[in-house]
Amino acid sequence: MHINQHQLTPKTLKAFLVITAAVLVVGAGIWILTADRREPASRAEMRAHMLDQITDGEILGLYEKSVIESAARTAQRAESQVAAWDERCSDVAYQARNNTACKASTLGLGLIMPSASAEAVFEELLLGPCLYASSKHDAKSMGCLP
Repeated sequence: MHINQHQLTPKTLKAFLVITAAVLVVGAGIWILTADRREPASRAEMRAHMLDQITDGEILGLYEKSVIESAARTAQRAESQVAAWDERCSDVAYQARNNTACKASTLGLGLIMPSASAEAVFEELLLGPCLYASSKHDAKSMGCLP
């Protein structure tokens, strides 16, 4: 019985090299095309792009809205903190253990802290959904980058 041994001929070597080169070219192409999916989105780039999309008047209006929103958030936070304070101090057991604290003013104790500044709210309003873009690809598909 005769066993056929495979030899590497110039023809098979050439075919192997052509296939290997094709695989490398396709792999490199896929790598290049998916680069935006891997590269993190730059908040500064998105901010600059979003500012380029609106007028000075719109920027001013957005900032005025952010000042109002920041004040509203602080007021809401104060209300919820006072309500939580009142609820705890209406509990007889809690009040008995914390009599001095329950008699003190919540504002005097400094419990009510301001929430986000107007500048932080401005950034939120300006960037909107762009804040959730994790890659350049996401940012481009959301309109946050050109």
